[in-house]
Amino acid sequence: MVLVKRIRGNAMKKEKSDFGKGLVICLVKFAEHQSQHNGAYFPIYQKFIKQTPENKKLMLSDNPPSNLNYGFPFMQALKNFVRIADNVHKGNYEKALSYEIELFMNASSDHLYEIETPKGKDWDKIRVMVKELQNKGLHIGHGFDGKAKWTIEDINELFELNRQIALKIDKKLGLKAEIGKW
Repeated sequence: MVLVKRIRGNAMKKEKSDFGKGLVICLVKFAEHQSQHNGAYFPIYQKFIKQTPENKKLMLSDNPPSNLNYGFPFMQALKNFVRIADNVHKGNYEKALSYEIELFMNASSDHLYEIETPKGKDWDKIRVMVKELQNKGLHIGHGFDGKAKWTIEDINELFELNRQIALKIDKKLGLKAEIGKW
């Protein structure tokens, strides 16, 4: 978001963007959030939600069995998630996960406010994809209607769209680009 600051009467001066401006830089900054710790924890939360009551109890124990143990930081995050879900969302884990996703996307989607594509008909396909990324990302992260139920699939869809946009840009530049396996 470009901020305009009033200085000496009516003269205006643009301040630098807080979250990035352009195309590639905004895509990169958006993608950086995928690897941040919150995004990595969501699959563990979803696995917990799908477990039987007995397995949920085992997962929250001090010494979960190896098939339900995802390592110390993940298990601590899970216990915190469950505590918040129980206290704030009255044990509605799906609602708690949706809320966590909104918070996560609130930070990620900030980088989509000033995303832009070059003018010209040859950028139309990329422009449509970028607009889709921007609209859905901002809706999840800044919509806060309280009625939506966001899932990990929504996040995965956005980050996959981000990768596909990057791939199309590389190909547009004449590169023999591939996303790769890892």
